[in-house]
Amino acid sequence: MKRIPHLRWYILVLIFLATIINYLDRMTINVSAPVIAKLYHLSNEDLAVVFSAFLWAYTLGPGPMGWVVDKLGSRNGYALSMGLWSGAGVLTAAALYIGKVLDPIVPLSIVPIVLGFVVCRFVLGVGESANWPVAIKSISEWFAPKERSLVMGIFNSGSSVGVAVAPLLCAYLLAVWGWQAAFVVVGLIGFVWIALWLTLYRPPAEHPRITEQELAYIQTEQAKEHSIEDVKRAKWLDLLRVRQVVGVACTRFFMDPIWWFYTFWLPTYFMQDRHLDLKKMAVFTFFSFVASDLGNIFGGWASSALIKRGYSINSARKMVMTPFTWNTMPHKARRLPPILRRRPEYPGKISAMGGHKACLSQFSLISFSLLDQQIRVQLRQNLIPLLPVHAYVLLHQHPALSPVQVHHLYP
Repeated sequence: MKRIPHLRWYILVLIFLATIINYLDRMTINVSAPVIAKLYHLSNEDLAVVFSAFLWAYTLGPGPMGWVVDKLGSRNGYALSMGLWSGAGVLTAAALYIGKVLDPIVPLSIVPIVLGFVVCRFVLGVGESANWPVAIKSISEWFAPKERSLVMGIFNSGSSVGVAVAPLLCAYLLAVWGWQAAFVVVGLIGFVWIALWLTLYRPPAEHPRITEQELAYIQTEQAKEHSIEDVKRAKWLDLLRVRQVVGVACTRFFMDPIWWFYTFWLPTYFMQDRHLDLKKMAVFTFFSFVASDLGNIFGGWASSALIKRGYSINSARKMVMTPFTWNTMPHKARRLPPILRRRPEYPGKISAMGGHKACLSQFSLISFSLLDQQIRVQLRQNLIPLLPVHAYVLLHQHPALSPVQVHHLYP
């Protein structure tokens, strides 16, 4: 069988694509929400219930799904996760039928189509909650520690690519074939990815197409990492005694609700509050999220460049994080020049939103990368499910925030 040079980078491409698909599936409902709400006379509170169903699953899912991934391994675990959320995405097209079937037996006073969306989004959230744990597990298997900052930036930028592409793709499908087609088409993409993943992925030591040079390089670098210290399997309570874990957890507590607020409500805000049509909403949502791609890539590149110049890992990443911390503050949007604030749909205002997303994405990436080097592999397996939980609980306290709230930041 022919060997493939630099095979680990092909693996990274698949992980990158999986992250794009992950966000395509979760963004489909957000982009379609204004159209669905108008068609079925749903309120923002109804939409908030649907969005919260996903968040609850995404909050509770990483622990059990991480355990499943550990048992099945990266190859089968990733395929199971993708299959679960892609199947739920396709079934969302039948939300009205599902809701009508479940309505007589579910003791909830919500309209059938909302009930159907809640069930499908919950299952989708459970499946998607494994993406980051299994992606990081796969990266730790294939990449040397010194490469992981850049690799994390590339794979994590898939979330921003998915968020950016979703408005354009879903708006086209909505306009041509209707909202059900958007869920079916996007969901089916995941099953194509599963075929590619099962064909290409194996652990490095078991892969028949890895070159001897690449395998030796991976094993040598990973041996250095594991020889630093012999760490036993950590308990969850042990994580609370690690200063870096507490710091990143506090960061995520305040940062994640902002990111999710943008992700859920920006398309609805554009159409309901700014009265843009479907085409303009898609274009402006696209550009506002493109900045997140730049933030992800720049964060990984800049910290790696500083490390190569002789800075310690801790110093280099904090040097990149610090200026972005200030720029995540909402008051920065109010300092736009008057000409950029005159028209509600002016691209400068969208750039301000996108700039905040870039800062949030880059800050999140560097936070995870700091932990990647300062905490051993055994700790990371327990850590990844823990970090988002409290941030999502905070967001659940105000699930029905109206898109008009964005107007207070960008009047």
